[in-house]
Amino acid sequence: MKTDKKFLYETTLEYLEAITSNDVSRLPLAAECRMTVNGKNTSPGNSPVWGSPRRIPYRQSFVDPVTGSSVFFGIITNTTTTHAGFGEKWWLYTVRLKTESGLITEIEEIINDNTFAHYERKPWEMTPNQAFSHILPEDERLDRESLITVVESYWNAVERSVDGFSVPFHPDAVRYECGTITTDAKNFPNSARGDFIKAENAGWRWRVLNRRYPVIDTDRGVVVSYGELSMTDSTNPDFLPCIVTEVFKIESGLIKELNAFFYAGESVSNW
Repeated sequence: MKTDKKFLYETTLEYLEAITSNDVSRLPLAAECRMTVNGKNTSPGNSPVWGSPRRIPYRQSFVDPVTGSSVFFGIITNTTTTHAGFGEKWWLYTVRLKTESGLITEIEEIINDNTFAHYERKPWEMTPNQAFSHILPEDERLDRESLITVVESYWNAVERSVDGFSVPFHPDAVRYECGTITTDAKNFPNSARGDFIKAENAGWRWRVLNRRYPVIDTDRGVVVSYGELSMTDSTNPDFLPCIVTEVFKIESGLIKELNAFFYAGESVSNW
């Protein structure tokens, strides 16, 4: 069975519809389908975002027919209101789906219901970044291997194994972390490069393990990467290890947009 973009989008939709209807039986699951939530093994339908009622006010999907994978970024809530109150939950959410022969074989959910206080934007204020949907002119595109090389340079800078000046950032580079802009913004005075080169940021350092690239879109210059950020002896002890999903927009070989969702407190994804 051909795994094209249309099929992957349709499969992602069915997964999201199963969440909002709380009906896992509608999913085309392989007999040996494997699922994790924040790195822990579980079974399909068995995670905090499943239940009734559910709605998903922020949605953004990425697909790759080469790998048979899709990755979805969104917000899931159990409320029909637009603000948090007693008993109301808002989850920052990503899910990676892997399909083979028309069936879902892998499900990887990353769920975060506790964003840090210095993040200015609240979950109910988040909207999709349309920059990731923009198709690049042919002369601004890179092949799959070159796109991975660009993102690898970013992860290497996170590890401090390369000079931060070597990371190919676009002059308009903007990084979003759980919906909040973290470049030259309130509570975040650094530029994208500043995270890596300022002496006061020396504690912003991890080992980036198990780097994965389930979605690479050469037409749009988009790469979705997973990594496990593990503490080092030089990491700020106030930080937490995390499993991170980050989507990159790369134009003319330069990183222009980054959007990161993560689960803090766990450093092993089990994939």
